[in-house]
Amino acid sequence: MATFVRVGDKTKAIIRKQGFPTKAKTFLRLTDAKKWAKRLEAQIESGSVDSNVVLRYYTLKDSLKHYFTSCERRNLKALKYIQAHSRIICKAIGHVRLCDLTVRKLEEYRDDRLQTVSPASVKHELGIIKRSLAEFCNSKGLTNYQVPAIRPPKVSNARSRRLKSAELINLLSVISNYEVRALIQLAIETGMRRGELMRIEARDIDYDRRTLAVNETKTNLPRTIPLTITAISILRDQQGRVSTDTLFSIKADSLTQAFARACAKTGIQNLRFHDMRHEATSRFFEMGLSLMEVASITGHQDPRMLRRYTHLEATDLLKKLDANSEISAAFNYQADSIKILYS
Repeated sequence: MATFVRVGDKTKAIIRKQGFPTKAKTFLRLTDAKKWAKRLEAQIESGSVDSNVVLRYYTLKDSLKHYFTSCERRNLKALKYIQAHSRIICKAIGHVRLCDLTVRKLEEYRDDRLQTVSPASVKHELGIIKRSLAEFCNSKGLTNYQVPAIRPPKVSNARSRRLKSAELINLLSVISNYEVRALIQLAIETGMRRGELMRIEARDIDYDRRTLAVNETKTNLPRTIPLTITAISILRDQQGRVSTDTLFSIKADSLTQAFARACAKTGIQNLRFHDMRHEATSRFFEMGLSLMEVASITGHQDPRMLRRYTHLEATDLLKKLDANSEISAAFNYQADSIKILYS
């Protein structure tokens, strides 16, 4: 790694290591040059070299590029999302050298972005910056580097929108594309995510056991879900309409746009396709399923996140309370009768 070059009556020590800037220093004696080179090599290998010395040679753009390449190698599902937001970040502060990337600069970026986009988007972008810096510096052996600690904006995007029966009928009546109608109904029946629905293949369906294998998921944890009679009927019908193993040919963005157009046409406000998953989750709880049972169907890993998706109707809860009150009253009456009998 170290090279020694004779310069007149002096010795020039040159240290080159991939990912690090070239370091050079001239000494009167060869032994001093070797000692210096050995000490610096040890610092580089242990990661104790001054990070600012290295980071002044790289920009945030270099860090984001390295991070995207790493994500691409791991075949992450959010590649397009990461790439799109990395471009936005680079356009604003990509030129900033990593040694100059302070909390203040990131706070300025955060505050500027909040003027045009939602807090959730800004929080995601700050997460991309944080992960890219950590991974980039780790790849350079800079174990002592501390990622600037910046407070992300508070996100409060939990939705409580429930689908009304009349809205579903109106939506389906104005949609001519059968695949769109089928996907809307399947989302309500299964609680599956949009991407999971688009990837359904005939081989994933077990009609005898009434189950569907969801192999590619957001959390990378495959699951098998039960299918209602309605879901089975929709899948059978759709399979009969296609000649390929994949049941749906429509693109994810086209599905979202078709849903939005149908809402606009029928005058339905504040309703998104993802709300069908909310609706399904709430219905599962209203059917009496437990938290773990619902999680096994929807694929939620965090109970807190599952709670956000669950919005139970008070009238349905009242029916349960009344039913339990009747059972409790009957039990108390029976207990009183036994006491009288043995008194």
